[in-house]
Parts: sequence; structure tokens; C-alpha cells
Amino acid sequence: VDEGTIELKEVDKRAKEIPVPVSFEFERLRDGEKWEPGPDYYLHKPAPVAEEEVEWCIDPEAWVHLRSLNQNALEAEPMSEEVFETVVDVLEKEAARTEQL
Repeated sequence: VDEGTIELKEVDKRAKEIPVPVSFEFERLRDGEKWEPGPDYYLHKPAPVAEEEVEWCIDPEAWVHLRSLNQNALEAEPMSEEVFETVVDVLEKEAARTEQL
């Protein structure tokens, strides 16, 4: 055996012969069909632009929730009030937008 080549054992050779299953979607694409997203397809939206105004302000109940999140975080940095307000604002705006669809 040449130096630099790996000699396969008989078990390894048989493992290479195991057929790998192919998804139905892949078979359709291989036949030339165009892929169209289904009704449950989720399109990831990029993060909001920093210039957008945050309309949501933290209230006492949300502040208690934020404090609880920060206390229960294992090794993550605590979330600031500004970040928390931005996250909730984006979620509320997205929920309102999807209700309109």
C-alpha cells in the first residue's frame, strides 16, 4: 500500500454500498420541476434597521419578566432594557403585520 493511502477494511467497503435515501423534493428538482414554497413556508426577515423608532416601552410587569430572564440566564450576558424593548416591539409589529395578511 502506498504511503498516504488509507486501506479500507471489509466493513468500511460494505458501508459505502449502503444506498442513501433521497427526499421526494430532491427527486422533483432533479426532474426539472421548479420549487415553489408551500403555504407553511417561513421567510426569514432581516433584523430591523436601527433608525426605526421603538414604540414599545417597558412597564413594571415586563420589567419583572426581564429581571427574571436575566436571573435565570446561565452564562449569557444580561439583556438590557433597550434590547428587551426592541425585541418586544419587533414581535408586536410582526404579529400585527401577519394578522393583516
